[in-house]
Amino acid sequence: KDGGYVIDSTDMHQEGLILPPVKLVKKGVVDEEIMSIIKFNSRLPDLVIGDFNAMVSSIRTGERCVKEAYEKFGADLIHEALDALVEHSENESREAVRKLPNGTWEAHDWLDDDGITDDMIRMAVKVTIDGDRFIADYSGSDPMAVGPVSLPVGSTITMAKTYFKYLTTPYSASNHGHYAPLEVIAPEGNLFHAVYPASTYMGWTSMVAFELIAKAMSQAVESIPASSGGDEPGFMSMGVQYQTGKKFIVSNNEGIGWGGTYRHDGANALQHPSTSSIRNTSIEVLEHTCNVFHERLELITDSAGPGKHRGGLGVRRDVSFSADSEIISQGKKSKTLAWGLKGGGEPSRNEMVVWPGTEKEKRVGMFRTFMKKGESFANFSAGGGGWGHPYERTIEKILADVKNEYISKDSARDDYGVIVADDGSWSETAERLSHHGK
Repeated sequence: KDGGYVIDSTDMHQEGLILPPVKLVKKGVVDEEIMSIIKFNSRLPDLVIGDFNAMVSSIRTGERCVKEAYEKFGADLIHEALDALVEHSENESREAVRKLPNGTWEAHDWLDDDGITDDMIRMAVKVTIDGDRFIADYSGSDPMAVGPVSLPVGSTITMAKTYFKYLTTPYSASNHGHYAPLEVIAPEGNLFHAVYPASTYMGWTSMVAFELIAKAMSQAVESIPASSGGDEPGFMSMGVQYQTGKKFIVSNNEGIGWGGTYRHDGANALQHPSTSSIRNTSIEVLEHTCNVFHERLELITDSAGPGKHRGGLGVRRDVSFSADSEIISQGKKSKTLAWGLKGGGEPSRNEMVVWPGTEKEKRVGMFRTFMKKGESFANFSAGGGGWGHPYERTIEKILADVKNEYISKDSARDDYGVIVADDGSWSETAERLSHHGK
């Protein structure tokens, strides 16, 4: 229906071409009839074919390597080694779960809306650890939504697996043995188990599926970090490049602040932890391939949640258009704030301001519109939550943050209890002194 992301679909058939599992390559030969269907359903068929050829090439490389291994070591030895590896991984994972405290912990969060109504959507998880079993139960979440934010159960399981791996065996090469202790519960018709013909295009709920487990487990495990900014609040733009006359579709996933931890501050301007293999697009590439001009790209002062270990900072990106184009704001987590832990504070929120400084100015989350030449938007990504009480942060770190413009002098005073003068001298507020028993 739309280039890029479909943000208001109510049925999977509105979301593009649906192909059942079919072979595109048979005995080494591409099925050109099926390929012609795919090409005809794309606005940029050359890019689609390029991606397809790259995937085929990678599979053929893998096939060659597997054949070489079988020729060198023989099938019996390889199968024995694989079985041993999976068994070792399962034992390693179960041992890691046994080291975690037994019990049940619950957490919930809210999704802004489903793109159809403005109603917020409740997402919840109950985590139970029983010996070497780890159960993530999403039954307490709302029913699947009308708009495209529900999750196929496979995506829910994948996100639960991702966090489970982070928590238990983060440094071991992954195989299915690592996930033997994990059980994921999501009843059919639940937000986390969409059924036909539900629309599921946006998929941002998967990021919450990931971080909800962290929020629940933070009640039992001190090393769990505070919440990240909670989304990838980027934008997509599409149109005709005014210099070349070629169609373009470009996507930019914005970095967010990560949550503070019990050891250190959160990282600035990184992709969401669940999709950390994604890179943002450089300004030069964006301006070369689509009709945009960057007026500002910077870390946002005071966007981090305050804490003994503050969150990471979010990003501000101001963009104007050099020719008419369509844009889609992909932002979620624009109505609620990410959470801090152990007394840490909340960060800023994700939002986009379209047509800033004009009579049409509007603050949006998930949104689609057309931009005329000369019009602009400002995109703000959230910071990460803080960990620990802000009054526990050292004076040296607070002064460094003020110097680096990570926090303002107002935040130093109001959040951290440190008054910083123009000459660099400082004093502590009565509240901070009282906190430290002075």
